[in-house]
Amino acid sequence: MTTRTMTILKNRFFDRILTVAIVLTILANLLVSLLFVSVVAFPELIQIRAPTRKSAYKIEYCFPVAGNCSYSNDWHAPRYIPYYHLHEGTDIFAPRGTPIYACVEGKVEKIGTEPISGNFIGIRGRDKRYYYYAHLETWVIGIKEGNKVRLGKIIGYVGNTGNARGTPPHLHFGIKESNYWINPYPILKKMKTYDEL
Repeated sequence: MTTRTMTILKNRFFDRILTVAIVLTILANLLVSLLFVSVVAFPELIQIRAPTRKSAYKIEYCFPVAGNCSYSNDWHAPRYIPYYHLHEGTDIFAPRGTPIYACVEGKVEKIGTEPISGNFIGIRGRDKRYYYYAHLETWVIGIKEGNKVRLGKIIGYVGNTGNARGTPPHLHFGIKESNYWINPYPILKKMKTYDEL
């Protein structure tokens, strides 16, 4: 095969590639044009529908402590008792015995007493987060693991049990999402009080 023949074959090969590319470009443009015309002429064909009432569920939240209280963004503030660690929650200060509400509809996943947390309750919300209430003076009579709780139900009372002995009464409020504690402060700021529900 001569050099001239090879050049002719090479040119034909590139001409065919160029022709295929042009045809594909024309087809792509035609497809885009058809889609545009379809959207304009028949918008109902691609209408995106909002979830129906049955499938949509609006999660509501209630601030966990009743009445006058005080709190600040003390997430990751250093703590030294019983050992050095970073605070993974928000302390909400209120008079001893102030009612504590279920901040979300859910189920009591854990309830008990521990040396650090004192009397505590853990609720798994319908939003799949885990809500942790610690240092309770006590919890309401009859509440136990597995109980369903409605939004705003009184679940316990503010105290200073566990390693909070000697501190002003407060609720340690924590939120766990996907097995990690997250800062509850921004979420607390958006919650409605029980009276606003």
